[in-house]
Amino acid sequence: ALYNTLEESINVIYNDYLKKSLEKGASGIVHKVAIGIITDGEDTYIDGISKFKSPEAYEEKRKQKIKSINLEMQRLRGNGDVSQAMLVSSVLIGLTGTEFSELKLKEMKRELNFDEAISINQANDQSIRKAFKLFSTNALNI
Repeated sequence: ALYNTLEESINVIYNDYLKKSLEKGASGIVHKVAIGIITDGEDTYIDGISKFKSPEAYEEKRKQKIKSINLEMQRLRGNGDVSQAMLVSSVLIGLTGTEFSELKLKEMKRELNFDEAISINQANDQSIRKAFKLFSTNALNI
C-alpha cells in the first residue's frame, strides 16, 4: 500500500510534529524534514480496493491519492513561499529490476513530486551505496 503509506506518513509528519511545534511558536527553532522512500514500485491496494480485483476503481483511487500527496508535498514546500518551506529534500529510492524499471521510477518521482530518484539494482553494491550516501547527505544538511 505504497500510496496509502506515503500519504499517511506525510500527514503524521505535518500534523503530529511540524504543525504542533509551529503552533507553539517556538522561536529560533527551524522545522525541517527530509523524506526518503524505498520502494519496489509495486502498489496493489488503496483504501480497501485491490488492483487485481477492481483495476478501474483502483486506478481512480490511485489518481486521487497522487493528487492528495502532491498537495501535501506543496504544503511542506511552503505553498510556493520559500521562507515557509519545511521540506529540505525528498528522495525516491527504487529497487529496480525486471518488473520495476528506471523509467517507471522516474515517472513515479514526477507524479509524486519528489526531488530526486535513485535506482538501486539489487545486484549492484555500488548503486546501493550511492543511494544511501545521497539520502544521508541530504538528511545531514537539515
